[in-house]
Amino acid sequence: MKTAVVLFLQGIMPEPFMVFFLGALPIFELRLAIPLGVILFDMPYLKTFLLAFLGNISIIFPLLLLWRFMLTSLELWPGFIGNIIKWWFARVDKRTDLIRKWGFWGLVCFVAVPLPVTGAWTGTVAASLLGMKYRDAFMAIVIGVIMAGFVVSVLTFFGVEIVSNWINF
Repeated sequence: MKTAVVLFLQGIMPEPFMVFFLGALPIFELRLAIPLGVILFDMPYLKTFLLAFLGNISIIFPLLLLWRFMLTSLELWPGFIGNIIKWWFARVDKRTDLIRKWGFWGLVCFVAVPLPVTGAWTGTVAASLLGMKYRDAFMAIVIGVIMAGFVVSVLTFFGVEIVSNWINF
């Protein structure tokens, strides 16, 4: 039986595009897109993973360019928006010790942890703050997104199995 949430989301856009779109959004990224696709939309794991992955990596290169531009023009962003950007950049900068120490592989590990404030969006900010080359940053973030997607898929699989066995018990 479809829930009201699923029916509402289906009215906005097709399910595969919803998974792709959620994979591209900040905060949600793969952490929401994969469980939503598998649990609410009954999509196969591989299809869900690929759609969420493609959505998540589709924003990496544009964000790398955007953050580099914003870093060079922070003084041009006065007021509320400028303060939010400066606050977020300062917060990310405090968490970049792993990346400073390990470089490419540090960024991979940073992005691979599927927790809030560690995904592709924050990884692009960290790479920009540290002045990483675009190619290296892109590849590190893609590898991290693949790893995070795998972790989320496995956790979703076991979560579904545990809940379904508990309900059938």
